[in-house]
Amino acid sequence: MAFETWLMYLLAVLAVCITPGPNILLAMTHSVQYGLKRTSITALGCITATSSMALISATGLGALLLASENAFHLLKWMGGAYLFYMGISLWLKKESAFFDATCNARPAIRLRRLYARGVMVSASNPKAIIFFGALFPLFINPDAPLAPQFAIMLTTFLVFSYGFIMGYAALTAKITPYLRTRRASKWFNRMSGSLFMGIGLALATSEK
Repeated sequence: MAFETWLMYLLAVLAVCITPGPNILLAMTHSVQYGLKRTSITALGCITATSSMALISATGLGALLLASENAFHLLKWMGGAYLFYMGISLWLKKESAFFDATCNARPAIRLRRLYARGVMVSASNPKAIIFFGALFPLFINPDAPLAPQFAIMLTTFLVFSYGFIMGYAALTAKITPYLRTRRASKWFNRMSGSLFMGIGLALATSEK
């Protein structure tokens, strides 16, 4: 891949990654709830699902999904339902999600649960498969070996995606000291829950 082509691709990646979406919203929520260090596991789950969807797109299944209305809508509704469920769960939390009764320690959670949530939220949007199917061909040189080009583009996307997810999480961690009261943490839960429900509804009702 020519360096100039990679720079153009990088600009496209930066434009995509800087825009907050479900992955960033989840990382921001987990940053407040469980701390920045454990949020890195959430972000790892997010990019794991992202890389899987990119691989699916590269194998041509993205085109199949684009052509099949039924398959696309089924995945879209399932993803939207999961995000809406997460929003409801956050909205209905009665206790502080961020600290225990003494406000000195964060709640315990297994790292594999954080990783799984990252995977599920990232995989909830089937449009990502179509997105990669549309993005990659714009920068592919058909006269050069495809595998190295794909590897470069995927690695670039994953590195910057992970960086932006953790960057937003780090910024959110700055407000954590202001959320140590139950009232403030309940407000944050409801705000995050509402955003998740809104994204879920938008995904479920959107067109291709």
